Amino acid sequence: MKIQWFFRAILSFVLITSFRFGIGQPLEKLHFETQFDFTLSTDFYLADKSRFFGEFNFHNLFTNQTNTGKSEFSAVGEGQLLVGFEKKLKGKWSGGLSQKVHTHNQLNTFGTSAFIRHSGSFLNLIFDKRLSYQVEYSNSAKTLGKASFFVSLAKKIDLKKWALYPAVSYQIFKESKQKDDLSEKRRFSNSVLRADLLLSPTANILYGLFIQKETNFYFGLEQYDGNGIILKPFRKLNIIQPTLGLTFKYQIRPNNIPKGFFNFLN
Repeated sequence: MKIQWFFRAILSFVLITSFRFGIGQPLEKLHFETQFDFTLSTDFYLADKSRFFGEFNFHNLFTNQTNTGKSEFSAVGEGQLLVGFEKKLKGKWSGGLSQKVHTHNQLNTFGTSAFIRHSGSFLNLIFDKRLSYQVEYSNSAKTLGKASFFVSLAKKIDLKKWALYPAVSYQIFKESKQKDDLSEKRRFSNSVLRADLLLSPTANILYGLFIQKETNFYFGLEQYDGNGIILKPFRKLNIIQPTLGLTFKYQIRPNNIPKGFFNFLN
């Protein structure tokens, strides 16, 4: 059996499980205000089709979200630096390691990740699948493990000397949980649905804009008024964060990019 069926089995499990556990309990959705991100990244491709990559992401640019979802002006909310290496394997397979540093409110959080990728095609679309596991740690919190599954579909549209890439992606995460924390026992911790529109004027440059919706999954405990009357029952709580953003990528030695490989998100 071909190994890519493994990715298809994971996708089917995620869809079926999400549906199964999406019924039977009330659901509350809390929408935060839209935040703005900006991403700078670069890829350096080697002769064997492998690559080094780096990325700097300005999260929550110009806004500071509060617990109620309201926004206040702030110069830069958060920043994240990511560096890594991806090794070309047999056929359409590759795998790699990455290290990130995330800074927010003078707190640094570190994450070490390992991933495996299959770059294929589906109905003449670029079909990318990626399975990864990250260990996240900081001085003020316990070490956290996080597994994720990422899929994306993209289409190359030639515009004379330029190329246009519309793309859509979905990533779902599952974190390790503390058994005594009732608010953290949803099957999946969060998901990101994203749409990109990218332009490539040369083989070295890729830039564009994106819109995404991140959903964090919790359980909300019962809430009562002063007389002990229940205001809200035990329920599923989805906290939704919409984001608009700009992205710019510079690719070094693009002639070494593997055929069919299109990476716009590290």
